[in-house]
This record gives sequence, C-alpha cells and structure tokens, in this order.
Amino acid sequence: MFTNEQKELEEYCQSLYKEELKYLKVSNQIKQTLPKVAKFTSKKKQKLNKSLQNLLQLHNQANVVVDKKIEIASKSLQITQNLLKQIVAQELSRELPLFPGK
Repeated sequence: MFTNEQKELEEYCQSLYKEELKYLKVSNQIKQTLPKVAKFTSKKKQKLNKSLQNLLQLHNQANVVVDKKIEIASKSLQITQNLLKQIVAQELSRELPLFPGK
C-alpha cells in the first residue's frame, strides 16, 4: 500500500515537472519575444510621432495661408469700401450743389 501511494506521488511529481517544463518553455519564448515586441512598438511609436509632427507642420502652414488670405480679403474689403465712398461722394456732389443759391 505504501508503494502504491509512493508511486502515485512520484507520477504526480513527474506530471508537475512536465507542466513546469512547459511553463518554462513558454516563459523563455516570452522573454525572447518581448524585446522584439518592444523594438517593433518603439519603431511604430517613432513613425507615429513623425507623422504627427508632419501633420502639425501642415496644419501650421495651412493656418499661415488662411491668415494671409484673411489679411488680403480684409485689405480688399477696405479698398472696396474706400472706392465706394469716393463714388458715392462724387455722385452726391454732382446731384447736390454745395451752395444752391449761387
């Protein structure tokens, strides 16, 4: 009876040892894979940062263009307003004499 229990215990220990070997193998695979994953992730992060920098640069350039267009439109509007004032003043001076009695 003692030998049966001893045999069962030995088999159980062997099965535990086999399981431990499996886990060690997986653990080693993970240890080997992690640096590769980290390197891959780092490269992707660098590419993403570069893309974001490019996008920000394009955004800033677009803002400069928009600001210039607003500036040009503002000047154009100002010139148009001045011309309209001159035209209205000329038309009014033709129709209404400054000194009507003379």
